[in-house]
Amino acid sequence: MRPTYLEVNLPQLRKNVEAIRAHVSPARVMVMVKANAYGHGVDGVAPFIEQYVDYFGVALPEEGIHLRELGITKPILVAGGTLPEQVPVFAEYDLTLTGSSIELLEVAEDISRSTGRRIKTHLKIDTGMERVGVREYEAEALIEKSAACSHLDMEGIYTHLANSELRDTTYSSLQLERFQ
Repeated sequence: MRPTYLEVNLPQLRKNVEAIRAHVSPARVMVMVKANAYGHGVDGVAPFIEQYVDYFGVALPEEGIHLRELGITKPILVAGGTLPEQVPVFAEYDLTLTGSSIELLEVAEDISRSTGRRIKTHLKIDTGMERVGVREYEAEALIEKSAACSHLDMEGIYTHLANSELRDTTYSSLQLERFQ
């Protein structure tokens, strides 16, 4: 009932993604579309932008399932915290798991082994965002566990910068140092 609306300029969005791709090349581009594409309407944005990106990112498994139901075929990383009982949907819907604990890796390994479906996984190191992942001093054990998971596809490892938009890069530099 509000007299406001949001209009998304899809051709401009495409140009923005193309500019980002050119700037970061040869790196791949992941577009975060969590929380209904940050309120911009994931049902319209994701199908339009799919051909211009390499990966989608969401916070929750339910968001990844919704993208699959929209017909999205590109890889989808679930970046938020995942409960062990949610892991079966990663195999069922071909979602990429954020491996944020040894327990989660063990559950995913068991699910992959029993279903015959390999779960793609990115390890998450918490260097200071304080949300998801193991602290940098626990990373070695997580990495060692991931190497022993023969039924998972370990695709990557990442962290989340807490203040990357600030001009003062002191904290971001500390996080990068922790990640290294």
